[in-house]
Amino acid sequence: GNAGAPAGAEHSYGSWIEEWSPRVGSTPGVLERLRYPVPPVIAYGIVSLSCTSMTFCMAIGAPFGSAVFNGRDWVRHPGETTATDDGGVVSCVSPSFCMDAPAAPGTVSWNGSAWSTNYSLPSRFAPVGLSLLTCASSEVCLGFGGNTPMSWNGREWTVTPASGDVY
Repeated sequence: GNAGAPAGAEHSYGSWIEEWSPRVGSTPGVLERLRYPVPPVIAYGIVSLSCTSMTFCMAIGAPFGSAVFNGRDWVRHPGETTATDDGGVVSCVSPSFCMDAPAAPGTVSWNGSAWSTNYSLPSRFAPVGLSLLTCASSEVCLGFGGNTPMSWNGREWTVTPASGDVY
């Protein structure tokens, strides 16, 4: 069942995004749990999810490619590369910037309405792709290709020298 779902939110979905939010017009400090349904086609295929707020989440996975949660509904964006069917990692810093490493050989970025063309990784890492990815801004992302750290400067990926062993 959907016990605890917002009034009128009768869905047969088994997955939810939840948030605790101040109840409008209530005593300060009183929170209520809000739940938003995740359609099965998205919930059961998610390989990576990044949220910047309760009004923006980007999900990557098969069979849907990518989907954006706008605070109420999921909107599919099938223009995402089909390489997401094999996995991927996504990191978002705002509704207008996400970086996705769907699979080798590179990454793509989200501009708020569409995915960009591919940004290549350094050639020796292109066959590996990125297994981890995190972004602090549209000009600062870090990722790992195998055990090698890489950084994004807003234009290109470069190998980031590391001191000591990286596991």
